[in-house]
Amino acid sequence: MDKFRKEVIKELENVFGDGYQVLPYDKLKNNETTLHGICIHNENERISPVLYLEEYVLPYAAGKMTVKEIAAEMLDKYCMGDMPRNIADHVEDFQMMKDRVRIKVINYGANTRRLQQVPHRRFLDLAMPAPDHVRHKTYSTFFSMLVLADTHRKNLLKRGFTEQQIEENGYKSTPVFGYKKLTERLLAAGCTVEGVPGFYQDKDGEWTIHFSNKSSGFLVPVRNMDGLIVGAQIRLDHPYDGRKYIWLSSTNFNMGTSSGSPVHLAGSPGEKTIFITEGPLKGDLAHALSGRIFGCVPGANQYANLPPFLREMKQMGTQSVYEAYDMDKLLKTACRGDYNEKCTQCENYRKDWKQKDISCEKKCVKRQNIQRGCQKLTQICRELGLSVKTLTWDMDGDGDWAEHVKGVDDYLYDLEQKKQGQIS
Repeated sequence: MDKFRKEVIKELENVFGDGYQVLPYDKLKNNETTLHGICIHNENERISPVLYLEEYVLPYAAGKMTVKEIAAEMLDKYCMGDMPRNIADHVEDFQMMKDRVRIKVINYGANTRRLQQVPHRRFLDLAMPAPDHVRHKTYSTFFSMLVLADTHRKNLLKRGFTEQQIEENGYKSTPVFGYKKLTERLLAAGCTVEGVPGFYQDKDGEWTIHFSNKSSGFLVPVRNMDGLIVGAQIRLDHPYDGRKYIWLSSTNFNMGTSSGSPVHLAGSPGEKTIFITEGPLKGDLAHALSGRIFGCVPGANQYANLPPFLREMKQMGTQSVYEAYDMDKLLKTACRGDYNEKCTQCENYRKDWKQKDISCEKKCVKRQNIQRGCQKLTQICRELGLSVKTLTWDMDGDGDWAEHVKGVDDYLYDLEQKKQGQIS
């Protein structure tokens, strides 16, 4: 990092010239993480912005960006910064500064050095998310302690996975008992459970993991673009409240941690084209059937983590994106008494909807919500300078979903079956 930073500093010094100092600057952040930055000081200003180098390390190492290109981008950020350069003149003006004050909850034990430098107050017993490499070690060890039940293996084979793909992807059945014993084994193996979603302290202060009878099913590892397991979803044996999948999470428990809804990458980064779909299991199967790269959000409207994900994918070589969300983005909105079991309670149910074109309010809302997520993905891609197209299949003559094949994984499996001559 030091050698890389010196090269960037030298390039920036050539750009800025006299009147500026370009200096190395390290900042201790949450959970004892140190960020490596460059401070650009103008002799005529009392405030000096710091630009961090972490986001440029991989593109530089992979040959995607040169030192000159990195310096040029940092210069753009310096010029576009939204912090007024004269803000130091008003630091004691509460009315001006109050909207810039931020309060953050962090883990006390993991931030002792930083807390010595900043004002703070103890508040509840919350656990901050552990770094990705820590989660990966814990989850990998945890998954190695579990097995995949025959019923779940058959389910995965029926979906279109091969035995080898099932093993490589690491699906496991949820344990039905012994949660505390499993956690004790993880701790004995040198794993960290604090800050790892799913783990928490019970009423006796002992670490355990959050499973219940309602959460029985099989676990789907969620991996970041480095292939590290950073979370897990559970495909429920018995869906409830309209949900087939839930996150392995321990939010609302003592020292528990939220899953954070990370974006799952099925495949390896670096491809020029990536497909975005909903759900890690769907993405895994679509990747297995097509060989293409899939980025998987938890749902069409859960896009909070998409911008940094796509930004990093672009730095790794991605140029274009295909939106491949489920085809209910083009759901027919006509009332047919088939939305769910509550249709019989709707006032339109007893109307002559078989003869008249009556709109279903529930279907309209669902279609609008999914399309809102599609539009947001398009907006994010355009802001990042990525080309974006929409992938559709199984459409009728009116341009709506024909309601035969819903997900991109179903579509690819259907194509594979036809290719093999198993569907006429």
